Amino acid sequence: MKGGYKFKAVAAGDKHACAVTTAGQVYCWGDGWSGQLGRGNRETALDPGKVEGAAAQGITAGAAHSCARLTSGVVHCWGQNRYGALGDGSKTERGSTVP
Repeated sequence: MKGGYKFKAVAAGDKHACAVTTAGQVYCWGDGWSGQLGRGNRETALDPGKVEGAAAQGITAGAAHSCARLTSGVVHCWGQNRYGALGDGSKTERGSTVP
């Protein structure tokens, strides 16, 4: 992969993917139409971009949302939330991490 990243976990959604580096950083790329890349916008990204937040242990991706399990055990999610998938008690779409 371009950039020489060393990933320890990867997850693929419908048209996007996210991964956790060996240092615990989260990177996402692909179609960002619902904010599922965690970059605060709806743009498509051909290269991995860092998702701001605390160190992660694991990652998962749905069709249009993503979630990271942090080293603290807390889960942060972002992207489409039409059916409450982000777990924040709302149906508001988020383009960045939601604790």
